[in-house]
Amino acid sequence: MAFTGTLEKCKICEKTVYFLEMITADGVTYHKTCFRCSQCNGKLTMSTYSSLEGVLFCKPHFEQKFKERGGLPRVTSGNKTQEGKAPSKLAAFFSGTQDKCAVCKKTVYPLEKVTVEGEYYHKGCFRCTQGGCFLTPSNYAALDGNLFCKPHFAQLFKEKGSYAHLKETATMKKTGTTSTDETARDEDAKPEEAAPEEEDVVNSELQKISIKILVMKMIIRRIINPYSKSFLSIDHNLRFFTNYIDTAEESPHTASPEEAEEEEHKTAATITNLCKSFPKNLNWKTLNQNLELYDLRSSTIINKVLIQLNDPPNAKKVLSFFHWSSHFAKITHSIHSYALLIHILVNAKLIKDASALIESVLTRSVVDRNRNRNGKGNDSYSVISFFHSLIKNYEITDSNPFVFDLSIQICSKLRLIDEAIDACFCLGENGFRLSVISYNTLLHVIQKSDKIKLVWRVYEHMIEHRTYPNEKSVGIMVSALCKEGKLEDFVSLIDRIDGNRCLPRVIVNTCLIFGMIDEERISDGLVLLKKLLLKNMILDTISCSLIVYGKIKLGKLESAYEVFDEMLKRGFKPNSFVHTSFIGAYCEAGKIEDGYELFKDMERDGLIAYDETYTHMIVGFSKVGRLEESLELCSKMVHNGFVPSCLAFNEVVERVNGHENVHRADEMLTRLLDKGFVPDVNTYSYLIAGYGRENDVEKVLKLYYEMEYRKLSPCATVFSWLIVGLFRAGRLEESAKYLSIMKARSLVPLEYTIDMVISSHEKGKHTKARSKKPIEYISL
Repeated sequence: MAFTGTLEKCKICEKTVYFLEMITADGVTYHKTCFRCSQCNGKLTMSTYSSLEGVLFCKPHFEQKFKERGGLPRVTSGNKTQEGKAPSKLAAFFSGTQDKCAVCKKTVYPLEKVTVEGEYYHKGCFRCTQGGCFLTPSNYAALDGNLFCKPHFAQLFKEKGSYAHLKETATMKKTGTTSTDETARDEDAKPEEAAPEEEDVVNSELQKISIKILVMKMIIRRIINPYSKSFLSIDHNLRFFTNYIDTAEESPHTASPEEAEEEEHKTAATITNLCKSFPKNLNWKTLNQNLELYDLRSSTIINKVLIQLNDPPNAKKVLSFFHWSSHFAKITHSIHSYALLIHILVNAKLIKDASALIESVLTRSVVDRNRNRNGKGNDSYSVISFFHSLIKNYEITDSNPFVFDLSIQICSKLRLIDEAIDACFCLGENGFRLSVISYNTLLHVIQKSDKIKLVWRVYEHMIEHRTYPNEKSVGIMVSALCKEGKLEDFVSLIDRIDGNRCLPRVIVNTCLIFGMIDEERISDGLVLLKKLLLKNMILDTISCSLIVYGKIKLGKLESAYEVFDEMLKRGFKPNSFVHTSFIGAYCEAGKIEDGYELFKDMERDGLIAYDETYTHMIVGFSKVGRLEESLELCSKMVHNGFVPSCLAFNEVVERVNGHENVHRADEMLTRLLDKGFVPDVNTYSYLIAGYGRENDVEKVLKLYYEMEYRKLSPCATVFSWLIVGLFRAGRLEESAKYLSIMKARSLVPLEYTIDMVISSHEKGKHTKARSKKPIEYISL
């Protein structure tokens, strides 16, 4: 089947122009994406372009060219002007009586005019030739002056495989004639009249699906990584989604075609009269008299009036109408209406008025959220639905991205941290990028709050969407590091890698990537690391070391060694951090000999092992039963000024056997206590068990008293070894005493303790006079 309509070439890119992406101006064909100002590259429409000697301009740059030339040559634009004349704004407003609608041939006034393809239309006449549904300049397709909605345009192409038959159909509709085939087909195909209703149903379904996807994305993100974003209640969002679907699925009353047409004309007349009332500068009293007869309870009418008057010069009038409809007509405006008006005010640079409205909506959302907790609220004014409305109305009002920055800043200042973070992610998913000022405002508020972990997620989102931090951003993140108590640790980490003091931004970015790798978001961390490296926001040595660390965390040791070898070939020196990472991987895998060889290589290369290096080796030797090497490394570690972690030392003392090794471990504990080591209950329990197995009851008592002195509560194991040791030594009264203490602390004796007492009693180690003690012990 032949495919036609592909012979037109775009004047700008000289590539084929297909009908769905075609726009024609001054008899020249363009792609809609190529139809841009030659000066600022801004996107143009049929109503906003001007052409000078075949070159396209937006209105501001066209006026600038006019000033440079000192005169106005013959030009063509979306608003046609005569040669050598530059009409004033006032003249343009009242000179609409010369333009005729291309459909009904009647006069088109400015407030009801749509200009496309060099033709003028009433907004009511700007309809699809096939289905009759209303069109806008952003959703129409045109073929030889015939207008179509995009669904019908695509549908009619599928029927024939080309667009050739559309010309004949459209021409017949214009002249009022029909072909024989179409007459027969129309008798059986009356349902085409319901196309607008079908279009509304499709749009409603698409809107429900988009809302569902948005909410589910938020929920899934929080399930996968609860710290990656905010802590808003999932139930809250589910309730919002359920309410939205329930409302959308209510089946409206289906009116007859005559009633629908009459209602449509009535609505159009109301909107026209409302729009005409404002240029006359009427006072409130006169305005009330003129408008009191109109039914303004429908938010649709309010929104259409706002859209009609969305030009910046009308912004004050639109704001007055908005307040008038709320105060005098007793209308509760929808969040959609608020979003429209905020866009209009921002376009007109009425920032104070826009800020007041944004704050009003956000404050109301807080009130509704609090009422929701009591089951009395409404989700229609939630913050996420407000931002969704702003996004939806962005193109309708041809708005400025600053509206999103303003909203985020106000949301942050109101301390709506979770909501602001949700909004940032929502905007990012829809392709909008916030300014560094907005991010700094949000980061500052989070850093001052008790949700300090979220500051790193926002900082990550900031870099992901190519909004790079400035000095203030870095200062806020350094303050966050201080608040978390991590600044000194990361300064030491960078010193081990690079050996030099680095700029604050390098410290902050290193902390970000290191944290992502530790959270096992390694792939995301390495992607973000690449962006930082391209912007020179992190040092090459640090980035290579972090890549090796990430590969090791993924378990890809061979790949990590390849990166390490490449690092050495490029002239980078080996560092303690990379060696320690490899040693940790070998020890965890049980390859203790390989880890120990690498440890010796560090000493030969003059690299200084630090506390984590020793910890890996001590734990590794302990797990394979090489306790002497573990204790030697502990001594060496203390000699070099490091103190092992409690976990590492416990790994050693848990496995000590023999009086000599237990005694060495006890002496090591004494040395560590002088260095500031803080033992826990397990440390003493393991040592007491070691002395207990050697029947050294005096050492057991000494360690028990030391535990009591340090206010560590002895566990059942400690009491068991103490009681058994005293019983074996024949000190039954002391044994019974500690048994009573154990009972008073609600600790249950271990079976081993009872077995040992019974065994000792049966072997006759005690006299008959003392035989009552074991019986008393067993009864206890």
